[in-house]
Amino acid sequence: MGDVVTLQSGTETSVKVHVSFVCLSGVLLNLSKYMVMFKEKLAEAEELQAFSELVTRDFEAAKMKQQSKTIYKMHVLSHMSANFARFASAASSFASMTSKMTETDKEMIFFKLLMDRMSTFVAQLLSQCNNELGNAWAALDTSFQKMISLHSFPDMFKGDLDRDQIAKLVADHNTVLLLQLGSKSAALSEEIKTALDAIRMLPKDSVLSASVMTMVVASQSDLHNFSSSAHQGPPKKGERIVLANFTYFQGSMTLGQCLTRDLKPGETRTGLAKRCLDLLSSKGIKCEDNLKRRVDSLTAGK
Repeated sequence: MGDVVTLQSGTETSVKVHVSFVCLSGVLLNLSKYMVMFKEKLAEAEELQAFSELVTRDFEAAKMKQQSKTIYKMHVLSHMSANFARFASAASSFASMTSKMTETDKEMIFFKLLMDRMSTFVAQLLSQCNNELGNAWAALDTSFQKMISLHSFPDMFKGDLDRDQIAKLVADHNTVLLLQLGSKSAALSEEIKTALDAIRMLPKDSVLSASVMTMVVASQSDLHNFSSSAHQGPPKKGERIVLANFTYFQGSMTLGQCLTRDLKPGETRTGLAKRCLDLLSSKGIKCEDNLKRRVDSLTAGK
C-alpha cells in the first residue's frame, strides 16, 4: 500500500492506494490512447476517395507526367491494424493483474466499455476493408471486360501471333489502366490480408464477438475468392474477373510482346523470350501454353 495525495473540495487528502491499482490505471490509460488513435484512423480513412477513383486519378496524372502522392484507405487503416498486437498485449496485462486482485469493479467496468468500443471499431474496419475490396473487384472486372470487347483476348495468343494486333493491345491506354488496376488490386489484397490477420490477435469474446468473427470469416472468404492464384487462366463466360484471370492476361501479353516486338541493339529473340518466361515462372505467373511452346521451340533452335 502507498499514500497518494488527492485534492478534494479544495482540501488535500491522503488516500491509501494499492500499488497494483496504479499499474491498472497505467494499462487503462495506454489502452485509451490506442482507442483514440484507432478512432482517428477510421475517420481519416472514411474521408478518402474509393480505391478505383484514386487509381484512375493516378493514371490520369501519369499521362500528364504529373507527380501524384496518393494516400489510399488501406494505407491509413494499416496504421491502425499494425497496433492490434500491442493493444492485445495491454489487454492481456490488465486481465492478468485483475485475476490476482479484489475490488476492481470500477476498473472492470471501464475496461469492458473499452473492449465493447473496440469491437465496434473492428466492425468498422472490416466494413471499410470490404468496401475497398468490392470497389477494386468491380473496377478490375469492368476494365477487363472493356479490354476483351476491344481486343481478341485470349485468341490472339493461341495461334499465329499477329505483331500489329499485339502492339495495339500493349499501346491501348485501356490496357495500361487495366495493368495499373491489377497491380494495385494485388497490393490491396495483401494489405487487407494483413489487417485480417492482425484482427485475429485481438482478445477473444471481449472484442472478437460472434458477430465480429462472422464478419472476419466472410471477409476472408471474399478475399480468397478474389486473390487466389490457384486457377490462373482466361475468365469463364459470365463470371466476374478475379486476380488469377488478370495475372494470366498479364503474363500472356508480356510474353506475346517479347515474341513479336522489334528487337533492341544487342537483343536476340531467343534470349529476350527466355528471360521473360523465366521471370514469369519465378513470380508464379502463368500464360497461354502456345506462347510457352514457341519459346521452347526458339530455345531448341527449331
